Amino acid sequence: MRPSQLVLGLSWLVTVCVLGCQQHNLLNGPALRYAEQLTHRNDLLPERTLEEPTLSLETAEVRTVLNPDAPKRYITLAECIALALEHGRDLSGRGTIAPVPVRGQPGGFGDPSLLTDQIRVLAYDPAELAQEIESSLAKFDTQWQTALVWQKQDRPVGTALEQFQAGFLQVIERDIAQFQTRLVKPLPTGGVAGITFRTDYEFSNLPARVNPAYRPVLEFAFEQPLLQGAGVGINQLRTTHPGSVLFNIPTGGRAQGILLARLTYNASQFEFLRRVQELLLGVERAYWELYSAYWQLFSAEVGMRQALRSWQRAKANLEAGREAIYNVAQIEEQYQFFRAQRLQALGRGTGAQPGVLEAERRLRYLIGLPPEDGTRLVPADVPTTAPYRPNWEVALAEALVHRPELSATRLAMQHAQLQLLAVRDRLLPDFRLFGSYNVNSLGRKLDGDDASSAIHNLFEGRFNDWQFGFIFQMPLGFRDAYSEYRQAQIQVAKWTVFLRNQEQATAYQLQDSYRRLYQLVEEIAIQRARRRAAQQQLEAFQSLWEAGRAQTPEGRDVLTALLNAQRSFAEALRDEYIATSEYNIALAEFERDKGTLLRHNNVSVVEGPIPDCAKARASEHIRERARGWILQHAPATDRGRPTAPASDAPTQTSLPDTQEDQLLPLPRLLEKQRELPPLPDKLPELPVPRPVLPRGSLPETTTPPSPEPKVQ
Repeated sequence: MRPSQLVLGLSWLVTVCVLGCQQHNLLNGPALRYAEQLTHRNDLLPERTLEEPTLSLETAEVRTVLNPDAPKRYITLAECIALALEHGRDLSGRGTIAPVPVRGQPGGFGDPSLLTDQIRVLAYDPAELAQEIESSLAKFDTQWQTALVWQKQDRPVGTALEQFQAGFLQVIERDIAQFQTRLVKPLPTGGVAGITFRTDYEFSNLPARVNPAYRPVLEFAFEQPLLQGAGVGINQLRTTHPGSVLFNIPTGGRAQGILLARLTYNASQFEFLRRVQELLLGVERAYWELYSAYWQLFSAEVGMRQALRSWQRAKANLEAGREAIYNVAQIEEQYQFFRAQRLQALGRGTGAQPGVLEAERRLRYLIGLPPEDGTRLVPADVPTTAPYRPNWEVALAEALVHRPELSATRLAMQHAQLQLLAVRDRLLPDFRLFGSYNVNSLGRKLDGDDASSAIHNLFEGRFNDWQFGFIFQMPLGFRDAYSEYRQAQIQVAKWTVFLRNQEQATAYQLQDSYRRLYQLVEEIAIQRARRRAAQQQLEAFQSLWEAGRAQTPEGRDVLTALLNAQRSFAEALRDEYIATSEYNIALAEFERDKGTLLRHNNVSVVEGPIPDCAKARASEHIRERARGWILQHAPATDRGRPTAPASDAPTQTSLPDTQEDQLLPLPRLLEKQRELPPLPDKLPELPVPRPVLPRGSLPETTTPPSPEPKVQ
């Protein structure tokens, strides 16, 4: 072998080893870079003591039904979504603290991702699984093995044969050293390539032709499986490397194959998308529930004002002797009924409809705001009532393509299929080819340019050894391999059936939300017509009551009919806005069932760190942009306008216009409420009633009644 050939061979092998270590075929993306950046960030390990709380203890006073008022903070749905994406959570935990399970070994705590609903914790799951891809590539890393052994022998001669071999010496003295360094590269094809440089040194008192003697050896070795574990594709699926009979190298086994790890990583991304979708759906549901809660509170206040107005007139008639006390008490019972409804609408609510404080608590928990910050949240957006008529075939096709649950299941089925291929490789016998080529040398010294130099003689390449052979090994019967292969087949069948069932469940779920859209549009129209009819009925009976009529021309009791009309109108007003809120929630649920809720809300989930141009909080930009629009609906909200003082005069009511189909924004509704006098905490005690005069007769001190209004 010429020196140029030897140098060329060394250069080629070193180049292959170095390039092979950098062939991260599936990692040249932002996912790994983001994971590496997270690994080296210092803020992942905050420096604080165990006793130090992470939540500031300086919070505002907790608002209750006794002190619900606070400065209003008008908030849009877009700002709520931005806040939720920054540090929000879904309502699966309902604001409770999950217990942390501790495993048997000390310090072995459970995974926080399985115990939390905070989106910032769940965002680490894909980054954590991205490290498994890097770990699966570790079995192809080049191994550098180096050893140096020094040995001293001082052995007396014990037999005549040893004395003859030692040249009639009494003691054999030897200095022996061996240095070896090796580069071994596991190849993606399942083979192994290695280069070894070894030098043996010996110096003794024995007669020898070369003493001291240096024996350098340069060895090239190669090994390649031909059946089991042969090929790039199967080694991207195998958990371990096929190994080697020539070299002692680690074969991996801690992480699954590269392609399988990549599928697991992609499945974690779809799971994260699903959690983000559920978060957005929860935000929209909580937002419109808070909007509905304010209207439930308003409907109860409308009923209270109507009852208070009737009670004030009945109280005046009682003092004048024109009304019986049981009628006044009946009206007071109506007032207390609406008062109880108002208290429920302000607090926890009833049934499935939360109250204002409860709905605000849920929204704050979802979007990550403190429990109390000195303000109360008021939705600024107006829900839509426009009919939405989606195409069923298009919606179903979108759901089958975009639902993250289906995408994750398809990846799981593909994972099982690839595992089946990996297990099928075990049914092949282990048949491999190996070979090696050595360059030997001998010299009195290690380096130099003369013929006594061992390195000089090595580069001349005059003494060469080589070997070539095959190794065959197989278990008779392949019982274990066939058992694992059957299990892998069963897993593929299970995932196939499960995917089919999930697709059918998706169709049924989409069908339910599709039907709700049509039903709620009709319910809104019906409830609006019901509210208009109830308002006309209330105004008619209110006119008869204020005119002093005891009965209608049909013989109905006016007071009883008036009280029933007040309840009917309050319930109709409440049900109309409940149906409106449910319709907007149903729109979000329909987009969730299609898998397009993120696109519907202009939300994108990408891999990698946040760009520098987008590091500013989006919620602040949205809040500044929406501030001008909100002020148009509430121009005098923060001007400190004094409210009207309470008086015994008949209380004015605030009834929505029956001819107006446009929904009233909450900022404008609250502004109108500021113009009304406050409701009393309790009604004053009734005076001692006078003798009741017949209906229609007046005492001498009273003024003539106004003309009886005509009932429309």
